Amino acid sequence: MQPTPSDAMSDTHTYNPNTWLITRPEPESQALCQRLEQWGLNTVSLPLLKRDPLPDTELAQANIDVTSYDGVICISPTAAKIGVGYLASHHPKTLHHTQWFAVGSHTQTALTAFNLNAAAPIEETSEGLLALPPLQNSTNQRWLIIRGSEGRELLKNQLTQQHNHVDYWSVYQRASVEYAPSIILEALQRIGIDPDLTLNSSGRGGIIITSETSLQNLMNHWQALAQPHSSASTAITELPILVISQRLQKQAHLLGFKRIALSNSLKDEDLLNSFRKLSS
Repeated sequence: MQPTPSDAMSDTHTYNPNTWLITRPEPESQALCQRLEQWGLNTVSLPLLKRDPLPDTELAQANIDVTSYDGVICISPTAAKIGVGYLASHHPKTLHHTQWFAVGSHTQTALTAFNLNAAAPIEETSEGLLALPPLQNSTNQRWLIIRGSEGRELLKNQLTQQHNHVDYWSVYQRASVEYAPSIILEALQRIGIDPDLTLNSSGRGGIIITSETSLQNLMNHWQALAQPHSSASTAITELPILVISQRLQKQAHLLGFKRIALSNSLKDEDLLNSFRKLSS
């Protein structure tokens, strides 16, 4: 039987960790914080990526005609809002002349604002999307991936290997969020790292990571903090970390993390199952 949010209200106080560092971009970071807090968990929002929309003049230069593609993939709600929003304003009659796909349920919901019924995988990853029959069986077709300035290379590589033609349409710029060292240290203290960058044995938190870029940005911030504390340089890897793809799981392992939970998605039931695994 799958756990539900109402189940969480009764037993999240027993979870360890019960404080989570959320690294998603905004507005997703605050939305995830609110959900976890409704379950009685503590959260710390520290977005490690930001998305800056490209101006319409740049979007127009791509001269996108979705009718020339057999399928269009949106990789985030932001991609849907900016990219499909632009097409809906300038070429509204073209939108329903192709198949639409979303990496996850939130992107799928964003596309419904444009009356588009997109298919989305249960496992909200590139791997899950590629397992859908229309992509798994695709060959000699044309695909468009609407994304930010980078990412989702696996989608293009796999579809290309299947003898498809794949184009990217970048509709926003992904950039790291820069913080003063004191801000990073304050966030880490709230999940169990002391000012001298050692673990606080009285209570530890955890980290939720949803992209490889965010994980690398976190480690870059950590290395900058830990440079004067060579003896504490690996303390962050002792914290539990929750990831949403096998690629992230592998990256976290290579970086030295020891307690790694793999969640199929950020849906309620998947998150709750992951919290339970880490608590056991």
